[in-house]
Amino acid sequence: MFPSEYGKLQETVSGRRALRYLEEVTQFHRIQVSDGFRQAAEHVAERLEGFGLQTEILTYTADGETSFWGQPPLPLEWDITRASLRLMQPDKHEQKLCDYGEDELSVIQRTGPTPPGGTTAEVVAVARADRPESYEDCDIEGRFVLCDADPDRAYRIAVQKLGAVGIIVDNIPEFPPVRQVMDLPDARCYRSFWFSRDDEPCPGFVLTPRQGTRLRRLLDNSDEPVRLRAEVEARFTAGQMQVVSALLPGETNEEVLVTAHLCHPRPSANDNASGVAAG
Repeated sequence: MFPSEYGKLQETVSGRRALRYLEEVTQFHRIQVSDGFRQAAEHVAERLEGFGLQTEILTYTADGETSFWGQPPLPLEWDITRASLRLMQPDKHEQKLCDYGEDELSVIQRTGPTPPGGTTAEVVAVARADRPESYEDCDIEGRFVLCDADPDRAYRIAVQKLGAVGIIVDNIPEFPPVRQVMDLPDARCYRSFWFSRDDEPCPGFVLTPRQGTRLRRLLDNSDEPVRLRAEVEARFTAGQMQVVSALLPGETNEEVLVTAHLCHPRPSANDNASGVAAG
């Protein structure tokens, strides 16, 4: 039975077409509960309708309070206009480190805004910044924290409890011997904040391993404070999460359910534009 069914699939499924669909999906910055995700959902629905499927976009309240299927509440909708991070001091090292307009992954997704005009503050490197004991000898109040840990966990300690103004992260998870951090020296890791409705969002940025290494060296060797300037225009509002649903009628009452999640940042493919394209 399997060889005959597999032969039918080979005649029907086209890898080239799937690749084209994947390329279309990866053009959208698909962060959960955002305009980019909504645009991607609308694009996929339009494609499915074009294939003759019975298609609809289901919407779910995203207000940080409403739960579905026993899961935690969907977060507030995130809208970001622009974001940048500059090294300001020492003067001879001044340079741009991050620019959302150039690379969406240069911010921690769902980053909070800065006050109008931006925030300039010293930066302090904290190892294992997701652990309370790592801050015993650190004064981070009013400073940025450069960390090598999960930024959302670092936020809970450094910002919420100790008064830091923002989180900078520069590490990429390692899986020796398959992947070590400097195997991708100029890549930025996909990182997110998961603020609750009652949290006070803070700005957050992602450096490449190469940038992080240089900044850490500067912190170790500089005779004067190392200051960063962050500017973020972003907001959080009650919104909706979209789920695309499509039906291809068959010859029996039996159903085959095919699913794929649409979220994740531009230009990611395997997580999970490839699943959407294949489905």
